[in-house]
Amino acid sequence: MNEPRVASEPCLLEPDGVFGQILDALADMVLVRGEDARILWANRAFLEYTGTSNTDLRDPMRAPAPDQDLGAQSARDRQRLLGSGEVLDIAEEPLTRHDGVIQIFHTLESPVGDPGGKVRMTVAVARNITGQRRMQDELDRYRQHLEKLVGDRTSQIRALSDRLQLVLSSLAEGIVALDGAGHVRLLNPAAENLTGWNTDEARGQELGGLLDFEPEATGVCLPDILGGGRPTSGRLRARGGSTFLVSLKGSPLVGPSGELVGSVVVIRDIGAERALEEQRLSNQKLESVGLLAGGIAHDFNNIVTGILGSISLARMGLERGEDITGLLGEAQQACLRTKGLTTQLLTFAKGGAPLKKVLHVERVVRESAEFALRGSLVELVIRRPADAWPVEADEGQLAQVLNNLVLNAKQAMPGGGTICISLDNLHLGEDPALPLPPGPYLVIAVEDSGPGIPPEHLSRVFDPYFTTRDAGTGLGLASVHSIVRRHGGHVSVSSEPGAGACFRLYLPAQPHELASGVAAPVSAVVRRARKLLVVDDDPGVLTVMRSMLHHLGHEVSLAERSSVALSAFERARTAGAPFEAVFADLTMPGDLGGLELAAWLREKAPDVRIVVMSGYSVDPVMADPAARGFAGALPKPFTVEALSRAVESCFEPSARLPAR
Repeated sequence: MNEPRVASEPCLLEPDGVFGQILDALADMVLVRGEDARILWANRAFLEYTGTSNTDLRDPMRAPAPDQDLGAQSARDRQRLLGSGEVLDIAEEPLTRHDGVIQIFHTLESPVGDPGGKVRMTVAVARNITGQRRMQDELDRYRQHLEKLVGDRTSQIRALSDRLQLVLSSLAEGIVALDGAGHVRLLNPAAENLTGWNTDEARGQELGGLLDFEPEATGVCLPDILGGGRPTSGRLRARGGSTFLVSLKGSPLVGPSGELVGSVVVIRDIGAERALEEQRLSNQKLESVGLLAGGIAHDFNNIVTGILGSISLARMGLERGEDITGLLGEAQQACLRTKGLTTQLLTFAKGGAPLKKVLHVERVVRESAEFALRGSLVELVIRRPADAWPVEADEGQLAQVLNNLVLNAKQAMPGGGTICISLDNLHLGEDPALPLPPGPYLVIAVEDSGPGIPPEHLSRVFDPYFTTRDAGTGLGLASVHSIVRRHGGHVSVSSEPGAGACFRLYLPAQPHELASGVAAPVSAVVRRARKLLVVDDDPGVLTVMRSMLHHLGHEVSLAERSSVALSAFERARTAGAPFEAVFADLTMPGDLGGLELAAWLREKAPDVRIVVMSGYSVDPVMADPAARGFAGALPKPFTVEALSRAVESCFEPSARLPAR
């Protein structure tokens, strides 16, 4: 009774049937199989793929046979389908098209039972996944290729990291790596040795907590170093207390979008390098000072010739009853010029703090320039405003600076030319181009019309011993830089090939001060007679000072040794007539110097006023006597007017007394 019904059911799927039309519209292949696996009906997609028709499917002779390779497996799958009623899911099934091309299909085959539950036929839906499979194969191949690339690159990065670790471990310089927030991430072994920290302990700290660094230059801090730029030298104190002279240089690390992702600090131990450099400079300085001394000896002999000539003429004029005041004045001026020569030699040999006083520089500029250009073919032009500000400077050292700059310009123009020196007042604001604090400055520009400085030499002109002349020492411009810096100023140079060179001095100015350099000499008039003790190891100095002080009306006692001075000082104090002031030489070979003698005297009389004297005008004590408790300083040689000023000034209320 069931057979006719089953046989008639496929008729519902004929082309004129509703279900047949619906299934023919599908892109997937749909086919109905009987119990014997023979295809009973198929939709249009299947028929077009296999190149057959439903009429052919009903003819056993013309119906397509299943693939032979899949026959055994297909039989087992079908047996399971018919026996259990499960849906058969074949993920990938190769099917041959009518033209012999094999494509891959995903097939779902479901059982269809009769009212009694017996499976009489199955319905299979096959979707062509050849394109997806091809794409998946391409993706698999690409994935494998990417995995290989990643593996290769990972191996390269690992090898590079190993080499980088080896390089970092081998570097003599310390390397500190920071993240974008400024926290320590890594230290190499050299950095661990210099800082006393290991990476694990330092990781996460800020740089300031890791580096106890004291820069040599003022106004420099660690954030400035991290910003890059030139290396900064200074003292680095390690965690264990050791101290290193190092150079720090920071470099920011910038990401692809320009954001700061971190920074690297390089720490270089420059202690041995600095010691070798100082030894080399010391040796070269001795050689150069020898050359310089020869030149100064030449100038010194010229000056002495003028002195002897003036004295000889004065003696002849005195015998004839003539006025010899002018001749003696010329001899005195020549003697004062020798003081400038010795100061120059001492500055080259030792350096030294300037003995500053407030002065107008016009006279110093003119005298120094005219002296340096004497007998040359160079024309001198001086331009200055009527109200040029005075500066606080050492007159001798400033004259040396100007003399060196003018000589340098003259030597650049052996055939003649023009040197223009201009003075200008400048109110300096915040200027990153000048390493100077804001304030008033006097700018002295020395410009020549020579061939200029080659660009490759421009950055080295202030280096010690750098010279392009066979007979040069390389100390002239180096001393200019050193002296100007000790005055709290700055010197710069600019030049264009063929257009000359211009050196600019920036000196702190004193717009509201009176200039002592233009004050009239103090007359040898005594406000009050004083009882004075003079201590010096040179009998000639003692003799002339006694004559000068007697001329000024003072009572004077002399001591050639410190023991004599102490005895005389104690006798006068015990007798109730103590010395009011002591003039002591700073250096007395084989005996107590001025500092030691002053300490002994203050133990006996804490209020005693002591004036220090020295021919070493560059000594720091002479530059700032009040810092050592002296009431004044008297550089040798000196005139009777200078001695008179020293006596009177040491009793001024502003004169410093030693701390109690």
